[in-house]
Amino acid sequence: MDVPGPDLPGDRATWCVFNDADPTAHNNSAGGTSPLGAEVQQTVFAFDDPGPMGDVIFIRWRVRNAGNTEWAGMRAGFWADPDIGGGLGFTDDKTGCDSSRSMGYAYNGQPMDGGYGAAPPAIGAVILSSSPAAPGGATPGLYAFRSYINGTDPQSFTETYNSSVRRWRPTARISWTRSDR
Repeated sequence: MDVPGPDLPGDRATWCVFNDADPTAHNNSAGGTSPLGAEVQQTVFAFDDPGPMGDVIFIRWRVRNAGNTEWAGMRAGFWADPDIGGGLGFTDDKTGCDSSRSMGYAYNGQPMDGGYGAAPPAIGAVILSSSPAAPGGATPGLYAFRSYINGTDPQSFTETYNSSVRRWRPTARISWTRSDR
């Protein structure tokens, strides 16, 4: 069907745009700041394919500074809460990362699952590309990876930022891995 709008990739796709312009909505339990003037154009697409590409969903973000202030030291992060399977739900989930593939993953920690039986699912998120000018001349892709056990999420803007630049203090309650890329 020919409809007005952006040219979308894949066999199935959605597109939206959002921003942080409303100062009353620019906060959460992990901290907040004044609006930055960020505009994000998000494209989500997939292929109707019986092969391996039929199990892949692509998400593309284009981030634009629509504000009047220059961004210095900008970091973009991807946060996910996959909650794999049924049964024990999130309490038996495990996470990790493969820095050589710029991939974070989560899987069910038990071979049997109340919702999926003997074949619980897993999920992987691969950073295919990032800014061509990564911090300190680093290779674009996965820069840091962190797992939060329920209730140990960042509690402030500073903790959130420090997590994205690999400046966190691990405790016995937090399972974490990092990429040294």
